[in-house]
Amino acid sequence: MGRCDRSRECQILEQTSSIPKRAIRSILNAYPEALLLPRGGCSTNRDLPIHTACQYQTSSDVLEELLRIYPITSMKRTKWKLTPLLLLWESRPKDYRNNTLFWNKFLILLREVARYR
Repeated sequence: MGRCDRSRECQILEQTSSIPKRAIRSILNAYPEALLLPRGGCSTNRDLPIHTACQYQTSSDVLEELLRIYPITSMKRTKWKLTPLLLLWESRPKDYRNNTLFWNKFLILLREVARYR
């Protein structure tokens, strides 16, 4: 396999913001086990979809759908011991202090983490 194209992953995740929530829900309902499969091919971190979504700042709707089926993934760590919450924080936008979209995603994850602590 070729090298992992991070910019391509970014483009795909940016496009998910225009996909209707019901379409994402239908896909996940059809194959929920996909949420527990590590990203294949070029990933050495064995990231789950929730990790990739947080790292590339996907929409709140997508994040909620990923957590709806398997909320326990909010606690799963990458090979490097990073949780989805840490990945979201590490990839925060420069204007994060006043970015309500970022803080909404942060609270979505924090709420799920609190359920398992």
